[in-house]
Amino acid sequence: MLSRPISHAKRGRTGIFLGRFLLGGLLLAAAPVQAETTTMPERISVNGQTLRLHGEGIRSVLFIDVYRCALYLPRKNMPVEEINNSDTASAFQLKVIYADPPDTMPDAWRATLRSELSDRLFRRVRNTYRDLEKDDVLKVIYAKGAGTRISINGEHLLTDPGYGLMAEFLDMWLGANPVSEGLKSALTGGDDGNRL
Repeated sequence: MLSRPISHAKRGRTGIFLGRFLLGGLLLAAAPVQAETTTMPERISVNGQTLRLHGEGIRSVLFIDVYRCALYLPRKNMPVEEINNSDTASAFQLKVIYADPPDTMPDAWRATLRSELSDRLFRRVRNTYRDLEKDDVLKVIYAKGAGTRISINGEHLLTDPGYGLMAEFLDMWLGANPVSEGLKSALTGGDDGNRL
């Protein structure tokens, strides 16, 4: 559910305990990524093209599992240098697994989105972020000619023309300084499931 009031008590608890991280690209450099059986779909369709699950992992911060992240690409075992390419369709799917996610968008996401979106679209994403709760699913999908689309629980949030927004998300998780090296390894298939 996207539109509901947020209690002041929730804001206080979240702000004190986890206020400095974000859903995708948060805090401290290398919190562990844990192994778990696959719960993400093996394939998704993007503009008529089938993308396959390339890798997935769980992002943990301070021993708390925050979200499950999956990367989808046209084929398995693509090298990292081929993934961040405007000709390559790609998608991320994130599922919130923490029962009380923070209300405030973390700095890494704020910087990524702020640089690529208009003020109006940025405010829309920021306001929607406040309403995220456990089991919500966020998808970021890119296809050449269609741009980057973001949806939450299947509800379209925005479309950004071009490749810039997806390039920023790819860099956040797979770039030279990713949110977590363990999660990067899991997403790129560098780890066969026993991810730490």
